[in-house]
Amino acid sequence: MSKIFIKIGILLIGLCLLLVFNSYKKKSTHDKEMAAQTTTFFLNSLSKSDSKSALKYVWPDERLYGELKSPERFLSFKDSKTLEVIRVNYDSAKGRPEYYQQFYKIISVMIKIKVLYTDDAGSPVGDNILFITLVKKSPHSDWLITELGSGP
Repeated sequence: MSKIFIKIGILLIGLCLLLVFNSYKKKSTHDKEMAAQTTTFFLNSLSKSDSKSALKYVWPDERLYGELKSPERFLSFKDSKTLEVIRVNYDSAKGRPEYYQQFYKIISVMIKIKVLYTDDAGSPVGDNILFITLVKKSPHSDWLITELGSGP
């Protein structure tokens, strides 16, 4: 009789662990989808030269926010097109400036876009890879962009 209770107990514990893991996986997937969506909306605003809309997706205390107020830096994004989101990963505040210690969550997005104009750094026209860092201040806040960098 006690062996049956032990088996039932082990099955219940296994079921609970499976449910917890499944819930975590769904939450993680949702976070990554929302971060990718925020990135896409931000880049679409830049492609339309709508810096006012793009500012809604940027962390207000960061350098990027100030740069968006003078949109000349982002002229290369005019008429650009988002081709694909390549990778979305949770990131860590370790190895980042102390500024990042204040955030609840950090996600890095790698995205491919097609640009039509050369930027001030001399990045070529064509398909470019962008690395975008998004942060969440609290569990209930929106994802906001703090960094926008380019790659090869």
